[in-house]
Amino acid sequence: MSLLHSSSRASSTLPTGPKPATIGFLVPWLAMALLILAGCARAPESSVQPTTAIKTVDVLVQGAEMSELGPLLDALEAKQEVTIATWHFWLGTLKGKTVVVSLTEVGPMNASAATILAIERWQPRVILNQGTSGAHDPRLQVRDIVLGVKNVDFNAFKTQPGKAGEGVSLDRVLPTTIKMRIGALENRVALISSPAIPNSLSRR
Repeated sequence: MSLLHSSSRASSTLPTGPKPATIGFLVPWLAMALLILAGCARAPESSVQPTTAIKTVDVLVQGAEMSELGPLLDALEAKQEVTIATWHFWLGTLKGKTVVVSLTEVGPMNASAATILAIERWQPRVILNQGTSGAHDPRLQVRDIVLGVKNVDFNAFKTQPGKAGEGVSLDRVLPTTIKMRIGALENRVALISSPAIPNSLSRR
């Protein structure tokens, strides 16, 4: 990919925006990341390598705004800023784990691009996406941790027709079916969702 030219520097040149006074709100999902890592095969310990080398990191943490990432960046040790195309990342350590912090920017297209770039560059063992908005379930509260069991593409959808005056209802919204060529060029498989852990594919 021609856009993968990158540069690194010791500290961020981006405006940090408003930041909470403490990093207490980060503790629950960082603790979850450590629990997940504890169940994974442990990689050999090593110091942070130069950013030009591909190295598997323990955790990739993503946020769309600097105000969401500020406390985590303050806690990151041996911090190095890395720019890939127009996306910004910070590589460092936290509690003995190698961590990449990603400023994804807002929206699914930005988030997808930033995630792909980070996976190609650092091959993270755990990916945590956190933020301050976007919940669709009123039961979710600040500091709650959501573990997804599957991924559903909801950028496009179909709707059942409604009668005049009924307005828009999510009850009539259906996700589109994605078709992927799996195993062979002529083998197109319709997928409603893909699992969070890639051990199988959910088919229609």
